[in-house]
Amino acid sequence: MVSLDTVTRDVVAMVGSQDYFNKDIDGEVNIMTSLKQPGSSMKPIIYARAFEKNSLSTDTPIFDVEMSFGTYKPKNFDGEFL
Repeated sequence: MVSLDTVTRDVVAMVGSQDYFNKDIDGEVNIMTSLKQPGSSMKPIIYARAFEKNSLSTDTPIFDVEMSFGTYKPKNFDGEFL
C-alpha cells in the first residue's frame, strides 16, 4: 500500500515487506518496486466481467481445485486446495 498526500503528491506512508530487518525473508526489499505477479488483484476485474456477461451470479459455485495449463500448475499461497 502507498499513501499519498493529494496536495503535495508526497509519499506519506508505504507498506513493504513483512519484516524489513529479517534477512531470512529478504526483508530489505521495496515491495512496491519489485517485479511480482498480479495475483488476486486481477480477480475483481475477471469476476466483474463474468457478472456483466451473465455467466456468473452470486450463487455460482467457484471451485478451488488443482489445475494445469500446459506445464504451469498454479497453487494457492498455502499449497492447499479447498
